[in-house]
Amino acid sequence: MPLIRSILHMLWMILTVIPWALFVVAASLFVSSNTMYWMCARWLKLAVDGGTFILGIQNRVTGMENLPTGELSAAVLLLKHQSTWETLSMPAIMPHPLAYVFK
Repeated sequence: MPLIRSILHMLWMILTVIPWALFVVAASLFVSSNTMYWMCARWLKLAVDGGTFILGIQNRVTGMENLPTGELSAAVLLLKHQSTWETLSMPAIMPHPLAYVFK
């Protein structure tokens, strides 16, 4: 069963990323970088939702209530790195654009 679910999720990723990427590349000629970020974050939301529905992955985020709510407010997020999954899920979850800093 896990193998079938993994194959289904891989098919989901392939079937969504190719048309989405073509659309984003075409749209990049006409829209701002902020709009591009949110367009890409929407695909990440599709990927995360596919992982939840197909694979049964549950995201657990604690402390969202502590984030500043202002439009221009900044915050530093410290994530418990367990896999690449948080790289996909955080832009889909967060209300403000993210920038990753690696050590």
